[in-house]
Amino acid sequence: MSKYEEKEAWFLEQTKSNYWKFSAASAAEFYRDLFPEGTFEERVGHKFDYEKTNRGNGFIVYTVGEGEKERKHTRMVFDDLAELYELLDNPCAFMSPCSYFGRHRTAKNARYLYALAFDLDEVGREQIHLFFDFHVYQKHYPKPTYVVNSGGGVHLYYFFKEPIPMIPKNQKALKILKYELTARMWNEDTSELKEVQYQGLNQGFRLVGSKTKHGETVTCWKTGERVTVEELAEYIPKKNKADLGVLFRMWNSTMPLEEAKEKYPEWYEQRIVMGRKKMSWTNSVKLYEWWKRQAEKASYHHRYWYVFSLVVYAAKCGVPFEQVKQDAFELKDFLNNLNPENPFTDEDILAALKAYDEEHKSFTRDEISKVTAIPIEKNKRNGRSQEKHLQGARAIRDINNENWREGNGRPSCSVTVFNFLTANPEATYQEFCEITGLKKSVFYKYKKEWQQKQDEEYKAYRNRFAFASIFDGCVKDANTGEPVNLAELITGIKAPTEPPKLEDYFPK
Repeated sequence: MSKYEEKEAWFLEQTKSNYWKFSAASAAEFYRDLFPEGTFEERVGHKFDYEKTNRGNGFIVYTVGEGEKERKHTRMVFDDLAELYELLDNPCAFMSPCSYFGRHRTAKNARYLYALAFDLDEVGREQIHLFFDFHVYQKHYPKPTYVVNSGGGVHLYYFFKEPIPMIPKNQKALKILKYELTARMWNEDTSELKEVQYQGLNQGFRLVGSKTKHGETVTCWKTGERVTVEELAEYIPKKNKADLGVLFRMWNSTMPLEEAKEKYPEWYEQRIVMGRKKMSWTNSVKLYEWWKRQAEKASYHHRYWYVFSLVVYAAKCGVPFEQVKQDAFELKDFLNNLNPENPFTDEDILAALKAYDEEHKSFTRDEISKVTAIPIEKNKRNGRSQEKHLQGARAIRDINNENWREGNGRPSCSVTVFNFLTANPEATYQEFCEITGLKKSVFYKYKKEWQQKQDEEYKAYRNRFAFASIFDGCVKDANTGEPVNLAELITGIKAPTEPPKLEDYFPK
């Protein structure tokens, strides 16, 4: 009996149970419960002007063709869900529990998240039995709203009572929630696969009612009720709950632009008026080369995520797109050999290459480590705090090189201000800001330092002049016998009869 058949038999037994009371659900029942009427835009055909409804659309990713001719396509889903039912016969059609604005299925365009979905691989009768009869029963895990029998594994769906807006701060918190719950629910009790697979929020899952890899029908079982973020957060470590605080507030509690303009005028000027993007930095290309060497640690179930992370590191390190594209395709044969029965295709690589953008540069080390199952060690501090660790590192630096600051790092703004004022001592801050693009506060901060430096140099010059003047008349020319000005003799510059004034010392 296959794992699929084992789970089917177990779920059928639970429909007769007086405790669980599970029930089978059709594709129509499942998707209409997930996306109630009014969720998506209605199908209206071509128009020159569309009514703004503030709704998004769903997307289905499916394949056409076989072998080398296989290609992935994306289809928009409207409110009647007709596209879902048309593609149930497709052997490889996937959809995420999310709505999107626009014509592209990207995290940036995500509108609402309607459920958290988890994929557990290698799940048979014993694993699904332990999941419910021990862990859910003992309240170790939250009870799913639906469980989908996808073949060798299961998809656990937790439907939200209210959809969650996918604004950036919510996406970050939801990712933490999903990663923590994945780590908690995926173990030797619930999966025969030891390596945990972490997935993104908009990960697509095989359509309910379609076919598994081996031709069985993907079935669905109603197992619980809708949940809230607060209820799910009860199952993750307390130390991480603080990161979810943003989700416990009103979903649309964003600050109006007019209020932001008053409170943060510089931000408003830069980001709204001038349209400048969020600043980021570029890592060393050595980081990218290091990740390429980690390919030997990539596993069959994480092949896509390894290439995805390679593309993320390329974006972080300023590696040209054509270079990372070439590197990714050179890895194809190696990754394919991890499991030739389930080929790693050009389409998989092209899908991963879409991560080459500003949006994915924010992927953290911990996130990459989780989705690839490749450990990435942090810098060792040997149990010391960051402050103590840095004190030691700085001490070693100073011992090895006392002049480490020379030529090291990005030039300070002081250099720009000093050079500008030396060339334009009478310039106004408006002229400075217009030419350099720096702030008024930077100008006045370093102008004060520049003025102090000029005063000190002038004072030192006067002292040197006064010292040399003591010996005026004491030295005579050997040929003429005339007194020689010592200051002029030392400097080679005709000495004035009086110390120069400040404005003469620093000419305009």
